[in-house]
Amino acid sequence: MKRVVYHRYGGPEVMRFEEFALPAPGAGEVQVAIKAAALNAFDWKVRQGMMKLVLNRRFPKAMGSDLSGIVVAVGPGVADFTAGDAVFGSVDVKRQGAFAEGVVAKAAELIRKPASVSFVQAAALTIPGLTAAVAILDRAKAAPGRRILIYGAIGAVGAAAIQIAQTQGADIVAVGSANSLRQIADRGVRAYAYGDAALAQEPAFDAVFDTVGTLVVGKGLRMLRRGGVFIDINPTPARAARGFITGRYRLAFATMGSKHLPLIASLAEQGLLTVAIAQEAPLHQAIDLIAAAERGTGPRGKTVFLT
Repeated sequence: MKRVVYHRYGGPEVMRFEEFALPAPGAGEVQVAIKAAALNAFDWKVRQGMMKLVLNRRFPKAMGSDLSGIVVAVGPGVADFTAGDAVFGSVDVKRQGAFAEGVVAKAAELIRKPASVSFVQAAALTIPGLTAAVAILDRAKAAPGRRILIYGAIGAVGAAAIQIAQTQGADIVAVGSANSLRQIADRGVRAYAYGDAALAQEPAFDAVFDTVGTLVVGKGLRMLRRGGVFIDINPTPARAARGFITGRYRLAFATMGSKHLPLIASLAEQGLLTVAIAQEAPLHQAIDLIAAAERGTGPRGKTVFLT
């Protein structure tokens, strides 16, 4: 089998395709033959060393988090899956390895793929869907009458946040690039372009969710109602320091949301949660396409690798 690995932290130049032997699944684990794996910015940030303080020092390290595929074997104690099941989910950051022909993952990180959802679409759902679910359900407490601003609404997380908030009946306002406003409005959401002064005329919000890390925290806080929260997924030290001192700053990460994986599967099955796929490509093109995305020269939308 082949997979994308790196032998030291660094830029795109450290990525390699290497042969590997897929181990048998251990207790609570599942061996999966991968059908599709989706690229997230998180994947190359880990390779750059963003998580090195919490990861072991062993190399090579494999790349890739979100996947879909077919269960090949299950380890001791796994009762939810059997060989032949179609599944999707995400591989723990401490092991990763979704950019491969096969992987061993924790059973708790996977769920059965609805038959109506393609392997490509399923592979793209997990990190964006879980991140959005934590932000919208756990932090913003979306419900009828709750006003939520989604800043950065055209990316995978922002789009998922809109869709999940809509299922809860929340009042949503979104901000995106000028050329994305029609696409946002087509979802039935009031939309503003970045920098549009008219946004200041909107009534205060119960939650402001910044999906891109470019909204000044102080500005976001001033847009809140009493008791409202600013939700961040890009907590630089400066942003976190400014936010936490107010007591109204909250973080949202996919790793906080595994309990929402059944909801993600259910919404996808109903057609209420989808991710825009920009391109599908064979796994052997992964290194070049990861590098392009990292440089900002790749297409908008999800890149999914097929085995």
